Amino acid sequence: MKPRDLLDENASVDNAADPLAELEAILEAVQKDVSRGDKLTLIEQCARLLARAPLGAVDVYAAVIREKLNATKDTLVLAVHTARTTRSAASADGSAASFEPTAEDIAAAESVLKSPQIEGRFLAAMARLGVVGEALNLMLLLLTIVSRLLNRPICLVLKSASSAGKSFLMNMVLSILPPGECIVFTAASAKALYFRTDSLAHKVLVFMERPGAETNDYQVRILQSEGKLVYSVAEKDPETGQIVTVDREIEGPVAYIETTTEPVLHDENETRLFSASLDESADATSKIIVEQGRRAASRNADDANEVLTLWRTVHTLLKPADVVIPFAEKIATQFPSRVVRARRDFPRFLSLIEASAILYQHQRERDGGTVVATIEDYALARRLAAPLLETAILGANRKTRELIAAARELAGTESPGDVGAAKITANKMSKRLSASGWSKQTVRRHLKAAEEAGYLDLVHAQKGQEYEYRVTVVGDDICLALPSPEELAAEPRDVEVCQVEQGVPNADGTLNPNESSEMAEVYQPSQEGGGQVPLFDPKTIRGLRDPDCA
Repeated sequence: MKPRDLLDENASVDNAADPLAELEAILEAVQKDVSRGDKLTLIEQCARLLARAPLGAVDVYAAVIREKLNATKDTLVLAVHTARTTRSAASADGSAASFEPTAEDIAAAESVLKSPQIEGRFLAAMARLGVVGEALNLMLLLLTIVSRLLNRPICLVLKSASSAGKSFLMNMVLSILPPGECIVFTAASAKALYFRTDSLAHKVLVFMERPGAETNDYQVRILQSEGKLVYSVAEKDPETGQIVTVDREIEGPVAYIETTTEPVLHDENETRLFSASLDESADATSKIIVEQGRRAASRNADDANEVLTLWRTVHTLLKPADVVIPFAEKIATQFPSRVVRARRDFPRFLSLIEASAILYQHQRERDGGTVVATIEDYALARRLAAPLLETAILGANRKTRELIAAARELAGTESPGDVGAAKITANKMSKRLSASGWSKQTVRRHLKAAEEAGYLDLVHAQKGQEYEYRVTVVGDDICLALPSPEELAAEPRDVEVCQVEQGVPNADGTLNPNESSEMAEVYQPSQEGGGQVPLFDPKTIRGLRDPDCA
């Protein structure tokens, strides 16, 4: 059988979606009477597929290849080594890129990038693709994929109940990236990232669901924190035949996105990510269903192609650049610092500002080759980060806090004199929240999250019986604050804020005992005129305590 008969004539070994499946198809079709020339071609094809296979599969398939094609070990090792080298070179010179915008496409994209309303035009584009609402999450996803161009990209997890649309939302935003800028996994073996032959540097790395990412938790965490992976492995030198130690360095950094139905991830993962929640309200569901019906009645593929071409061209025109934030020190003095994870949250917040500056780079001033971020970049980042910082500092996301508030109301009704004596169960909470679209499964997930965050105590957990919780003692109100754009833009003498209370340094540099870690409370002008309002809605956080600082 000829090698060309083993694969479809239009298929490419190097672009096979599942290299192991293609490899198995070749090996299954191989016949004993293959000529020497065809055998060498088959070995080369198998080696190119094997070069993309996970480490654990290499030895198994290598043995089958040698048996089926009567290949020596040295021949196969050399072929795999050559295939890996070729793929690495192709990735480095960008030959894999296939998106080539026309002059008209470039002109249209430049018009977008020079418009002060990039955000509005992006949200309108997403609406044309069928996305309903979720403006903040859409912009957060946009800045995340733009941040791939930075040295400190953003990492994000989208959380919601099953069927809420988090994968659809993510896929629509990822679809506007040019080919090759995004690497999507449904799952990967434990060492798969170590043996990729293409570059991960400044790409968007995506795991569709949390279970598919669990085997790579350690690798992804290191990639997020250190910007690269280094893996030492023993390999046979194809020239000398000696076993040598080879350091495989996988370059980053990467912007990272995953989705999950879990309210809370492992702490080592959670502190490296921004956690965003989708709108699961009945009103949002109704609007989505109406849009689904409208699109089914009048589909227009040309409309989608026009949107994708325009925004892929936009991303092609965005270029990597260093970003300076002139007012970063002023932000730092006000950034919420009550929990230790703020040491990671603050750089991530700065990355949001930098990503906005990169998105608007055609409108920003330059200091040499460095883009200078503006107050407008800060205003966008501040608006997007508000619910994310609430979740980070309070230890519970918006959905969990809704359950906590409902649990406290229920406890107050059942035991007015002592709310801690009331018994909270999943059945009681389901009845109370069912009108808001909560399923019993969702209630159970968020009861567990509220317990882990310290807002509920599990007092009865016997198998076969319903778990019982009680609300914890309500702590002081927490006011989370960042300076408003107006305050940040004002001269220091014009800004009146409550500063963090600090001890006065002694002559020897030590602080007086009155040093305090209480957070500053800074107010912003009311959007409705008159008065001052906190950055975060106090109704959502009243009575919630920070478990780490109680």
